[in-house]
Amino acid sequence: SWENNVGLWKFYKDGRVKEQGGGLKTGHVIRSGGSLVLGIEQDPPGVFEPGQFFRGMMTNLNVWDHVLSAEEIEISSKSCLSGEGNVVRWTDLIRGRRGNTKLVIPSPCKSLNA
Repeated sequence: SWENNVGLWKFYKDGRVKEQGGGLKTGHVIRSGGSLVLGIEQDPPGVFEPGQFFRGMMTNLNVWDHVLSAEEIEISSKSCLSGEGNVVRWTDLIRGRRGNTKLVIPSPCKSLNA
């Protein structure tokens, strides 16, 4: 999560804060009409270098226009593909994926997506 008034940021894994800090882009406003790039470092806009890509798994990534509470994040982390962001929804991201990606649905969630 990131809050622009004081630049407070937190990274969560499995519903728990793993890293946090402050002062990140304090006062910055993200303009509409841009692109969301996941899984590769973007140098100048539109420029990607080989070897700077993410190797691993991402799931249930959503973007909201406000910071969720720790309780909301924990509940969402324990729900199979639920809790849709109001800016970017995971379900839209998996439909629009590009490159050498593979969709893997965790086995506890398969019955929900059948």
